[in-house]
Order: sequence, then structure tokens, then C-alpha cells
Amino acid sequence: MLQTEDPAAFYTQLNEFIQEWQPVTKTRMHLVKRIAVATWKLDQCVRVAAGRLSRRASAALKQWDANRVASVKRSVALLETDP
Repeated sequence: MLQTEDPAAFYTQLNEFIQEWQPVTKTRMHLVKRIAVATWKLDQCVRVAAGRLSRRASAALKQWDANRVASVKRSVALLETDP
């Protein structure tokens, strides 16, 4: 579990799986718990990947803006010497 994740949310999901599957043996309970953990980890991967993509997109946008500002400044400087 990541520090940013809510353990209560995981246990809510686990309980929902238990209610849905209603395991009647120890083995089935184990399998339902494994389903809940696997589902949590897959969802976690999606959340982490989305966060990383969002940060990369923000960084790219900032870099693009910085490049545009630099380009405009160069163009303005050229106008001062060669209108």
C-alpha cells in the first residue's frame, strides 16, 4: 500500500468481494483475498501511471512555454537591430 492510499478503501473493496463471492471455505476465502489484492495492485498501477503521465505532460507544457518565450525574446531582439 502506498503512503497516499487509504487502507480503509482497500478493506472496503475486500469486503465487497467477500460479499459478492461469499466464500464458504478457507481456500475460497484465500482466493477472494488474492482477487482483491490483485485488483488493488492493478488499479494502483493505473493511478501511478496516470500521475506520472500528468507530471510529464505538465513539464512538457512548461518547457514548450519557456521555448516560446525565448523565441519571442530573440525575435524582439532582432527587431531592435534589423527592423
